[in-house]
Amino acid sequence: MSTESSPESAELKRFKRENAELRLSNGILGARLRVLRSGGTRSPTYLIVDYIDVHKVRFAVEQICRVPDEHGTTIPPSTYYALAAHSRPPR
Repeated sequence: MSTESSPESAELKRFKRENAELRLSNGILGARLRVLRSGGTRSPTYLIVDYIDVHKVRFAVEQICRVPDEHGTTIPPSTYYALAAHSRPPR
């Protein structure tokens, strides 16, 4: 039974972590492209907020905000939280 050396083990762990992060990003992008507008313009912020509301059960808000859209833009989590708080009816 062979055992991996420490550098190889560390590298394998790093690759597994990177792979998991890429799968997560791909899942977020795939869902985003199905919901938000594609083409030459950035999606309106209210659509991005709605998208995050729907998908925050599957992905963390910060993860969704970190993944750029097809135009390379992101929305800061603070922007999402501020807009989401104002768009909800008072209790």
